[in-house]
Amino acid sequence: MRNWVERYIAGETETVWAEMMAFGPAIRMAEVYGEAMNVARETMRRVKVNAVTVRERLRDIGYKFQQSESVILPPKPDVLKRIEQIEIRIGPLPLSLRAFYEVVGSLDFRQSWKQLVNWHRRQGHIDVPEVLCLGEADPIVVHPVEDILDALPTPQKKLYFCFAPDEFHKANYSGGENYHLNLPNPNADAPVSGMYGVEETFVQHLWLCFRHGGFRGPHRERARRRCWMEGRSAHEDLFQAGGGTTRGVTVRWVAWRTGLDRCQSIWGYGGPRRVTRRTRSTPAFQGDGAT
Repeated sequence: MRNWVERYIAGETETVWAEMMAFGPAIRMAEVYGEAMNVARETMRRVKVNAVTVRERLRDIGYKFQQSESVILPPKPDVLKRIEQIEIRIGPLPLSLRAFYEVVGSLDFRQSWKQLVNWHRRQGHIDVPEVLCLGEADPIVVHPVEDILDALPTPQKKLYFCFAPDEFHKANYSGGENYHLNLPNPNADAPVSGMYGVEETFVQHLWLCFRHGGFRGPHRERARRRCWMEGRSAHEDLFQAGGGTTRGVTVRWVAWRTGLDRCQSIWGYGGPRRVTRRTRSTPAFQGDGAT
């Protein structure tokens, strides 16, 4: 009962990825590989739609990107040749990463350090607009395929590929281990290393970032980490009757303030839609780079 593409589009998204992962390296057998790659490409098509949506809505609320021209860089015309070069050198990329480079290219949602008000600068201030603090909430970053080529080992056949800085380096202060994928990996998806005890794959990482409005969220908040690992949206309760405070919860705030209830989810929760249930005025504090 495969029909992975049809079932994925119909909403059996997690189930389909679980079945593909269960194949292990056998996912590359001719009778399943093409169908699995089509699922991976559809997943990344949704990632691209989400990225464009979130980028524009972040701009609308005054968020300034660190690299304004590199927020979303599409694949280059020779991307398939580059992927082939990598796989000849070290072996296969996981289907998820290959599809990301084929369809999306690269992402860099880091906040401009000129605009970002770090936690130590917020001490003693209660009126700092949360848009000025979002860069500490682990914005989504995936480095381009060229970074793999530049990092290819010689003569070793393995690569501990850093696809993104960790949450601390993104916010411009000393951090720990960055986010890595162990390559090669012949499976449908690959686990992310360097997230301080959080166990998730590359696809799950993208999914959680877009469920939180483009931000993975600070891992040091253990209660919120448990919420993620149970598969709940970090901003879900904001839309329930009665609501609750959003002060200090920047991931929830951006998902609401940008008008995103849920993006076009990788897992099939539906397309982006505007939320008009509440309104909120912007606080008066104006820091560096504020608009």
